[in-house]
Amino acid sequence: MYGGCDFGFSDFNGIVTIATNKAQKRSYVIYEDKFNKASISEIVTRIQKMMEYCKQFMMKRNPNYNLSRYTIYCDTNEQSISYELFNTYHINARNAYKSDKMMAIAQLAEELRTGRILTPKDGYIADEIAKTVYKRDPATDDILPELDDVFHPDIMDALLYASRQYFYDIGYDLGGEAATNWNTTNK
Repeated sequence: MYGGCDFGFSDFNGIVTIATNKAQKRSYVIYEDKFNKASISEIVTRIQKMMEYCKQFMMKRNPNYNLSRYTIYCDTNEQSISYELFNTYHINARNAYKSDKMMAIAQLAEELRTGRILTPKDGYIADEIAKTVYKRDPATDDILPELDDVFHPDIMDALLYASRQYFYDIGYDLGGEAATNWNTTNK
């Protein structure tokens, strides 16, 4: 399982967990939450709720799953929150790998399009996918791997942070290893 957290203070916070089958290179969004104008304590409470849900989810399906491996890959914009998650609440929080973001978005879009990452039909991610617009090349009308400014997705960044580590772990070129401790930033 991989968690992702995008912090938003002027926009929405998003948290996501994906359960994965690395042998089949398939994953499933098992938890998603999107909320606005939250204090750090509210963010922590929501993450703890997600982790409890994921614990119950995994215990039903695989009682031998080592829950200490569950990691949340966080937005690097607010490292003080990652620090608090890690040190105060003992949540295995890491800074997400953020290099080559446009190419990573294209990889995530491909995984979603082909069904290798499945999402809830009526969830927050599905809603953002329907609203997100990509730029087009004016000469060819080809879709570019760059977001248009029409709509800013929030929870998709949380999914991106979780999926980058998953992609790295299954050997995809556009994956990336997250920072090994809360205060190391990958740009």
